[in-house]
Amino acid sequence: MITWYAAYGLYFKSSQVDSRAGQLMMNHTKGKAKHWLLWDYKEPRTWTAMIKGMRNRFVAKAKEDDLAGNFFDCKQGIKLLDAYIEEFARLGNTNDVSKQYKMILLTTGLKSTKLRELLQVREFDSLGDILPHHCRRESKLGSCR
Repeated sequence: MITWYAAYGLYFKSSQVDSRAGQLMMNHTKGKAKHWLLWDYKEPRTWTAMIKGMRNRFVAKAKEDDLAGNFFDCKQGIKLLDAYIEEFARLGNTNDVSKQYKMILLTTGLKSTKLRELLQVREFDSLGDILPHHCRRESKLGSCR
């Protein structure tokens, strides 16, 4: 227990939390969490930063949270246009985001600036209107990689 308090004192350069909270933390962290806590990392040494870091490291995220994060980060990159559209449709299969916002995300995620400019000129009512439009533009522009 003394080594825990020593590690706790080294981790926090100044007393930022109640000693009872420190005792509780030291008593309940074991194994990998203990090793991670004692590991010298370069993050800010605050109570909230430590809790956030431990939560990110040891608590599994829900599958829905991962899908939502992937949906908002979905970009064409080096993928073919068809693969990008399929992935976007798979990740965007939710009612939590408005159709207008989905259309904006789909258009801004495109790699081809020509295709993006062509799609911004026209107005679309739904994603179904944009997707066939992508296929026609791909044949005119050649490869949309």
